[in-house]
Amino acid sequence: MEQSSKTAGIKAAVLQYSVSEERPDKAPASWTASQSLTFTAPDGSGLLPLTGELQGQGLILEDLSWSLSPENQKTLKLDAEKKAVEDLKKQADTLAASLGLHVVRFAKVSIADGGYPRPLMMMAMPARASLADAAPPPSSTAEVQTVHASANATVLLAP
Repeated sequence: MEQSSKTAGIKAAVLQYSVSEERPDKAPASWTASQSLTFTAPDGSGLLPLTGELQGQGLILEDLSWSLSPENQKTLKLDAEKKAVEDLKKQADTLAASLGLHVVRFAKVSIADGGYPRPLMMMAMPARASLADAAPPPSSTAEVQTVHASANATVLLAP
């Protein structure tokens, strides 16, 4: 947590903590402790080096995933809905003209979004104690995430 607070733009959260006892046959009991941490960042420029440093200290990285921020989701959803309505209007005008009619008005319009892109799992890389010092920081590539919206309407036509 201390290391993450030193990296600009990274938000950290400490989540669940668990302890379990292991009793192999004829061996003394041992205990394993596990804690989940979540790091959130606007991009990978600070996050990837931080996770590399933590892995170098023995942290086991279970997964690294990317998703759109809530702010970007909202903006992109609105943009997709606007484009869906624009396409719907063009389609209504084109079909009305092919029938020798014109659009009087849209009686009913419904818009559905395609849901938000799910987080993309970019890698799962457990650190091994013997490799922790030599392991390079995690890397990632940009992936396209698409936001969908569709519009349907009841259109009143007239000659």
